[in-house]
Amino acid sequence: MPSDAPACAGVLQTGARRWFCFVLATCVLVGWPAGVLGQGGELTREKLLAWFEAERAKAIDPPPLGNVRLDYEVREHAYATPALLAQWKREVEGRPEHPKRQLIPVVERRLRDGPDVAIGSIWRPGADAWRQNLEPSRPTPGVVAFGDIGQRGDQHWRLFEDTVVLEKPGSPSVIGEIAGLKNVMALFLHGGLHRGRSGKINSLEITGTSWTIEAANDNGWSWTYEGWWDSELERGFVRRVEERPAARDSSARVWDFGPYEVDPVLSRWVATRVDYRTGEGPEQSRMEHVLVGVHEVDKSHMAALLRVPAVGKNDAIRGVIASGFEQDVGQGVVRRIDEAGRVAETNRIAPPPPSSPVLRIVGIVAAVAIVVVLIWMRVRR
Repeated sequence: MPSDAPACAGVLQTGARRWFCFVLATCVLVGWPAGVLGQGGELTREKLLAWFEAERAKAIDPPPLGNVRLDYEVREHAYATPALLAQWKREVEGRPEHPKRQLIPVVERRLRDGPDVAIGSIWRPGADAWRQNLEPSRPTPGVVAFGDIGQRGDQHWRLFEDTVVLEKPGSPSVIGEIAGLKNVMALFLHGGLHRGRSGKINSLEITGTSWTIEAANDNGWSWTYEGWWDSELERGFVRRVEERPAARDSSARVWDFGPYEVDPVLSRWVATRVDYRTGEGPEQSRMEHVLVGVHEVDKSHMAALLRVPAVGKNDAIRGVIASGFEQDVGQGVVRRIDEAGRVAETNRIAPPPPSSPVLRIVGIVAAVAIVVVLIWMRVRR
């Protein structure tokens, strides 16, 4: 945004407000699904490939959930040991611009208080009707109290504290947010097989009930998928996905899945936990996705939940925003609404660049596992 933008020409304060788009029972199992030792038909290459390709297609574009709410947590662990933290402090001493300086308070907090936890919920009764909420489990410096995103038909929206942002689907930021939503669903419901969507299978190995599939794309990225086959259910389960960037000096990214359970509301198998790691040694990054539960939602309540929010109107979850800002990204307009519901000020702003970083509650690691593209919007009160 230009530095001479008017007073209400933005909606978020850089460094002061961040939010995230886009990290989500019965028959509890501690390892393998019950049918893994069943005596069904022999696993063949053709059978495994048919299941894998069908499941990968669902992971890339997960089907709607129906009238349910999927609750989950995203837990980000400290990405440095106490010894490494002490080393960083020595490195930044007397160097205010050192890039590690901003990492130190985050690591200190997570080492002291445990992982940062973002609590999320997803409602997705239709492909173009959905809502995703995310909020930190404890007050965190520089992080907003909540950040909600959603879509109703051809209207995409964002809601946080005193601000509503409207944008049409199709922009890079909206595409990124939808990708983040689908990422969470794919992790819990489809074994993370959306990772490596561009990869072509070049190797497949079956050993008893275990299987391994290797894939790579033309850009040098490669993926390894490991899992097992349940002969009674006639389906596979993903144990691990490993993603290796083309650059040899880049760390692999690993997702471990399980245990699996049958969710009684969805009537299907789900991964109750997904453990993501990248890097090695004391600087390894780790983030967990934990499925908290799935709950049925009344159809009329679902309609209220999906209603496009507005300043001065009641939101089914956040209540009434008495006064605040409404930004229409497509029109390039920001309006300040007072407590009487009047437009107190209107200003035009330049549209945000499509490559701007994500505003998120979940921290920097989430950009790897959930979504990397969103927008920055600035507020000057």
